[in-house]
Amino acid sequence: MKTITKADLLKRVAEATGVTKVETEAIIDGFMKSIIETLQEGNRIEMRGFGVFLARKRRPRMARNPRTGESVPMGEHYVPVFKPSREMRNHVNNGHTQKNAASALNETTDGSTQTTE
Repeated sequence: MKTITKADLLKRVAEATGVTKVETEAIIDGFMKSIIETLQEGNRIEMRGFGVFLARKRRPRMARNPRTGESVPMGEHYVPVFKPSREMRNHVNNGHTQKNAASALNETTDGSTQTTE
């Protein structure tokens, strides 16, 4: 699994849309800022076919400092949550299924992989 950074994402979006990287960065930054502000206001964002962003309330509890083992009170707080849509889950799952099937086809009987060109 490869980690895609914001810079990688900017490059992909710029290439796919024909918009400059500078313009793409402004759009993505504005998009992320809008999501954060909306969640801070206590609202949820629903994007059909993609998923839902929301802020979930966490109750106060006693936590433990892993370094010292000391109990530390944690107050009530909110955490951002993303719930992908069924359509997105299916696309991701089908992509992984197809990659796994292609990998299996390239394996030989002795367990080594065979490259196809």
